Amino acid sequence: MSALLVILIPLLGAGLGSIWIRSGRGRLLLLPWAALPAVVFALVGEPSRSDTWSWLILESHLGLVHSGSAFLFFTASLWFLAGWYAVGYFKKNEEGAFPVFWLLTMAGNFGLVLAGDVPSFYSFFALMTLSAYGLVVSSRKPEAWRAGKIYIVLAVLGEALLIGAFLLAVSTADSVLLSDAAVAVATSPYRDWILGLGLAGFGVKAGIFPLHFWLPLAHPVAPTPASAVLSGVMIKAGLLGWIHLFPGGHVALPGWSVGMMGLGLLTAFYGVGCGLGQRNLKTILAYSSISQMGILLLVVGAGLAVPEAWEAVLVVVVVYALNHGFAKGALFLGVSVGERSGGAGPWAKRWILAGLALPALAIAGAPLMGGAIAKNAVKLAVDVPGGTVPGLGLLLPLSAVATTLLLGRFLLLVQRQMAAGGRADSALSRPLVGAWLGAVAAAMGGVYFAIPWYSLELRTAEASWMGMWENLWPILVGAGGLGLARFLPGRERYGWPPPGDLVVPMERLAEYGGRRLSWLVGEETWRINFHPLLNRVGRSQWMQTFMQRGESFLRQKETAAFLMMLFVLVLWWLLVL
Repeated sequence: MSALLVILIPLLGAGLGSIWIRSGRGRLLLLPWAALPAVVFALVGEPSRSDTWSWLILESHLGLVHSGSAFLFFTASLWFLAGWYAVGYFKKNEEGAFPVFWLLTMAGNFGLVLAGDVPSFYSFFALMTLSAYGLVVSSRKPEAWRAGKIYIVLAVLGEALLIGAFLLAVSTADSVLLSDAAVAVATSPYRDWILGLGLAGFGVKAGIFPLHFWLPLAHPVAPTPASAVLSGVMIKAGLLGWIHLFPGGHVALPGWSVGMMGLGLLTAFYGVGCGLGQRNLKTILAYSSISQMGILLLVVGAGLAVPEAWEAVLVVVVVYALNHGFAKGALFLGVSVGERSGGAGPWAKRWILAGLALPALAIAGAPLMGGAIAKNAVKLAVDVPGGTVPGLGLLLPLSAVATTLLLGRFLLLVQRQMAAGGRADSALSRPLVGAWLGAVAAAMGGVYFAIPWYSLELRTAEASWMGMWENLWPILVGAGGLGLARFLPGRERYGWPPPGDLVVPMERLAEYGGRRLSWLVGEETWRINFHPLLNRVGRSQWMQTFMQRGESFLRQKETAAFLMMLFVLVLWWLLVL
């Protein structure tokens, strides 16, 4: 199986779903099966191999590079599980165009993981980003349109920043390969510009402060399977971009390292602080993802200070992302399972709550779980002679305390929701429960499977009671703080800050500015109305005659045959070029 086939299958599925398959059930069944070849390729594909396709986008290079096998494994696996979940999530004829946007987004996500050159990476990144807009606005409710508008504005801003960073990197390297670009950035006269543009551009996708506010708006309005992949794997595209673009291992960047670690630390604790005041379950999980991406930025920044530790840091980052991807996917998928458990018995609800508690503990870093392995490896990865990062041994436990507080509150709200009876208009289905249980199993065993299967050289401390206690005490402190919070006055007054936090004052400021400008110079000054002109042109006799003749021409069989032949010739020319 080739890397190109992994991308073409979901693209073909999108074409079939939009043109040929009209049955809603049939289109939904495409979702898990389109991801299955990528899972197989991640398991059996040859690592560190890149195939060249000379007829694609300036000679595309696609393959499993930069720990791409493990990255593709958790990415494709979560797409498969969430697609399976979607089969039982939607009611009859409720899915609309969701399957088509899902498959396009999936193809872009797989493509950027497999890309080995700048044009391919940027093209697939744009395909994933723009197609995800259809997932965000899938419900077509007013809050979905608002979230989609904010998402697409930030997405276009991020794309603009990234194209500037990539153009500067490619011009310096005189090569379109991502590996050459990273080496060239180390000595480029535009290095600071490239790093700044890349940090901000990929930071939009990763949800780094202050570009994070689309996440808590998009997650609550998107269908649950879309929220799972948005938070579980798609925001990791920003992390992958930093790995490709930043010159870690080639030069020490102490200034950038301190700045990125500070920004990551701010993002980590800011996300928890905002999440603790939310009522919506998916909004809480969105802020949790923002916090975890802050920790990953902290780790990447620490690696930039120590070139000798960069390769070890890359492995740690992949393992951390794998654990978070599976665990966060299981939590998001479990939200709807809890909502639809109204007809389940008391013991079934307890098992559902236990199934949600396990991935929450994995993210917090409970002993013997994937999060603990990743966090222990972080400290060892940057602990090299002369390069130890001060304070990291304290920051990681404090982040675990904060994560325990946030996810503990999430579990309490789930318990309260299930006790209230859940949604009466929905019921649990086999695909829904089966996919969620698969995600929980992946959250528990994904790290233990990936490390030996992909031969990940991860430095870990020897198992000991002291090591287990270092992972356990932050969980206990966080749980204790959550228990004490129940006795504080005003503990039920949640809802601040509003979801999206920063975007609310920004919207009010823009509205105020618009009113002031209209008052100063008049509203009509800023309005250019083309409607009268377009109406006159459309109603004119010559336009009516032109449209009628054009329609008659296109209806002829000879015309259709000619256009089809022209299309085939153009396609053949592109293939053999």
